[in-house]
Amino acid sequence: MALLSQARARFEAEFRTHPLINHIGESVWQSSREEPSILVATALYSPQRIEELPDRFCTFRVVQDQVLDRRDFYLRYWTLLFGELLGWPEARTHEWATRWDDELNERRSSLFYHEDPYYYAIPVVIRESLPTAQSHAHLSMAMDADVRRAIRSHGSDPIWLSPYDWEAARERVNVVLRSAGGRLPR
Repeated sequence: MALLSQARARFEAEFRTHPLINHIGESVWQSSREEPSILVATALYSPQRIEELPDRFCTFRVVQDQVLDRRDFYLRYWTLLFGELLGWPEARTHEWATRWDDELNERRSSLFYHEDPYYYAIPVVIRESLPTAQSHAHLSMAMDADVRRAIRSHGSDPIWLSPYDWEAARERVNVVLRSAGGRLPR
C-alpha cells in the first residue's frame, strides 16, 4: 500500500506537531466494514476529537484513536491488582507503569493493547511472591495461567464492576504459589 504510506507521510508532515497527537500510523486492514486508513493516536478521552484534523486525507479515511480511556483502564486494573495482592500503594503502581509510558500513550506503533492488563501484571505478582532465588525459575506460562484463573474465575470483567472477595482471591492465588514455595506478601 505505497499510496497509503505516502499519504500518511504527507499527513504526518502537516500535522505531527499538534500537541495532542501521540502517533500517526496506518492500517491496511480491509473488510466489508473497514478501509485502509491513517490512524492518529490522540492524547484525548472518547468522544473528544481534534477538530482541526480532516476526516479524509488524500482520499484515505483518518481515524482518531483516543488512547486515554484505554490507558486509564489498564492503570485502574494494575492499581487494584497490585494494591489488593501485593499491598502496593497507588504511587508504586504508577511508578512501575512508567516503563510502559510510550505504549500506554501509543507514542509509537505497538501491539501493547492486544494483551489484557493481566498479561503485564501477573508476572509481577508471581515474581514478588516467590523466594528471590526461585522467582525466575518458576515464571512459567502454566503458573501465569493458574494465577490469572484464580483471580478472574470469581469476578466480573472488569473486576471492579461487582463486589469482589479479595481475601478469597488471595487464598486461591496462594494455593497456586505454594507449589513453587511462594506466598503473596501480607
